[in-house]
Amino acid sequence: MKASLLTILLICFTWNVQAKFYEGTVYLKSGEEKTGFIGSFMEVNIWKKLKPGSKITDEFNLNDATIKFRAARDSEETIKIAADAIREVVFNEGPFAGGIYRPLFVGGVNKHGELELSSKRVWLPLSVDDRIKIYSYKITESGRNGSGSSYMHFLQHPDHDYAIQPLSELGLFQMKGEVITEIALNEMKLLMEDCPEAYAGLEEMASKFKVKEERKKMRKKLKGMRTEAMQNFLSAYPDYGMSLRMFANYYWIICDAMAHYNRECQ
Repeated sequence: MKASLLTILLICFTWNVQAKFYEGTVYLKSGEEKTGFIGSFMEVNIWKKLKPGSKITDEFNLNDATIKFRAARDSEETIKIAADAIREVVFNEGPFAGGIYRPLFVGGVNKHGELELSSKRVWLPLSVDDRIKIYSYKITESGRNGSGSSYMHFLQHPDHDYAIQPLSELGLFQMKGEVITEIALNEMKLLMEDCPEAYAGLEEMASKFKVKEERKKMRKKLKGMRTEAMQNFLSAYPDYGMSLRMFANYYWIICDAMAHYNRECQ
């Protein structure tokens, strides 16, 4: 199926285009907490086509600069709270009950090794709350031959105010071309910048992949690593769901590095 034939549909919140408010708590960066009813980025119909070459964070209603808050469900007074002032939002009811959403800048590393971030914060749903945070959005790809679901993942260093959206399936050693390899490796270096030993193995493999004689050996070696890497990573999260399993399937090549960072790096 060609990429131009795909329609990517984000399935997140509610089918009702009318504004809805759901019970939850807003945690502000100041330390203040506001418990009441929250509306905003979950209000609109989310069936929407993603244009070829466009970014999901631009096309979908994920980057509201404010959220709406009411002290009571039927209150006539609605206030707006700036995303810049919010640490996270936790919902207690509705189709996303128990969901934790954080407004973060998102981006990645370009071919020059420079970090490029979105101009607006994007509301990301927390999937794994470990030292390296994982945020996941479920999407559906639909085309002439049917449709299927997958996930879009973002990774966050514990001290960063932004999350990295890795290259598709990382592509660290599977895509052709040194530029792709360097971009992916630089993203992992940025994600684990305070613990070089965590990504040392990735760096060594990337270096070997640049040597033609070593490339074939590495590809053969990597074929047998996928299942073990996935299992070792998922064993740390006994209650993992489909989103984390899909993450391990997409990005298995970095699972050992992430596990090392989460366990060993302080």
